[in-house]
Amino acid sequence: MNVLKVTHIYKVEEFKNIVETSIKKGQYVNIQEVYLILKLSRECNAQGLINFYENHIKSNKGIFREQLSQSENTTNEEMLQVINSILEGQE
Repeated sequence: MNVLKVTHIYKVEEFKNIVETSIKKGQYVNIQEVYLILKLSRECNAQGLINFYENHIKSNKGIFREQLSQSENTTNEEMLQVINSILEGQE
């Protein structure tokens, strides 16, 4: 994920696309992992990753709703708001 930040800072779009593709190939199903990727993607304006992970959340609503309900007491409020807004179709 740090490489994505570097590609954004130095505006290396070709490499940024390679990094985005590599991240998409990962097996990120944990709500915290997906949230961190989505948050960093927004900071780095990585639109491909944003679209991919928003669709990933929407396609796996049941899994993410279950993880949200299990982790509401242990996760930060910002993460809950972001994931819930995607699940509710507000993003």
